[in-house]
Amino acid sequence: EEHESYIVDETTIDGTPGASGAGYLIEHPEPQCAALLKATANIMFMIVGGRGYHDLRVRVMLKSWARCVCHVLIFTDPSVNIAEYVSPHRFVYLAAGDAWRKRPYLPMSHMELLFRLINRQHSPAANLSWYFLVSDRTFVDVRMLLTAVKELPATKKGYFGQVANASHKEAFGFHDYVDLSTGVLLSATLMEKVADPANCHDQKSAGGTFDMFDAKLGNCIFYLGARPQQLAGCSDEAQVRCRSTVSDEPSTGATMNSGRRFGSQSGGQGGALSVGKVDPQQMLELSECVGLLNRSSRNELSHWAAAQTHTLRPSQVTTHVMARETQLRQIVQDCESTWAQNVQRVYYHVD
Repeated sequence: EEHESYIVDETTIDGTPGASGAGYLIEHPEPQCAALLKATANIMFMIVGGRGYHDLRVRVMLKSWARCVCHVLIFTDPSVNIAEYVSPHRFVYLAAGDAWRKRPYLPMSHMELLFRLINRQHSPAANLSWYFLVSDRTFVDVRMLLTAVKELPATKKGYFGQVANASHKEAFGFHDYVDLSTGVLLSATLMEKVADPANCHDQKSAGGTFDMFDAKLGNCIFYLGARPQQLAGCSDEAQVRCRSTVSDEPSTGATMNSGRRFGSQSGGQGGALSVGKVDPQQMLELSECVGLLNRSSRNELSHWAAAQTHTLRPSQVTTHVMARETQLRQIVQDCESTWAQNVQRVYYHVD
């Protein structure tokens, strides 16, 4: 079957220099997808993964809302099969660490790699204006994001998203920061400084856990002289519902590879730019809601995603509790009188 090709040329949709300015051309047979590829040529979407179903979540993202964005960088585990990450329709960059150094869920340890990527001669990522950092449970309405960045100054040290307070991170010295769950929007001017090996040594080299990453990034940015700013449309999952779904056979829209067509966006999902803490099935629902998937594609992907997971019985779960020997008796009593009452196997370890 013949498809009309749409080329992402050397400028973005508003006429500014784009990612293909280094001589790369990208084409896509779907006009709407080609238009989004062109419009996102100056934005890099960066996906941070934790443990547990990370590869499934990323694959669902790449098949749903992120399937028509030009630049995607994935902080991934080296054990993940990345075959399905690759696409002829966009640039995909991978940052994979190991178990002890440059861990995939601690992106601050990968900043030197990012610095080399954006400063390498002829790099397709050399002329970006924005970076949108999300978790592997974040849904993004790409069109809403594009509308938002048009009103923001890319040449200043911009740091936008859902502003949170670091006090609940139990870390002394942290300041307000942008929560990763709904996305962290950084201007290229600021990202260049964050990635620079000369800056933020403590935040890049110190240990930590996945849920500390966004606070560490915020602390680095604080010392670089920028402050977090609220970005309208960043919503918690529980607050967003798709008001209606798109039809499977609209009168207008772009033909997809399967021969189906995009639906209209008349329903929408409440004006949310991004939604946090979304599971794979919700990711597909919201992508259909904003017109990035039709009903047929969503159903097909839904069945595929369901087949990738497995159900655990309580008898298959073992919980291990690390405890100080001097406090072991009290810890056992506290656990066994609360949550551990319903767990079949609990092992207590002392140092």
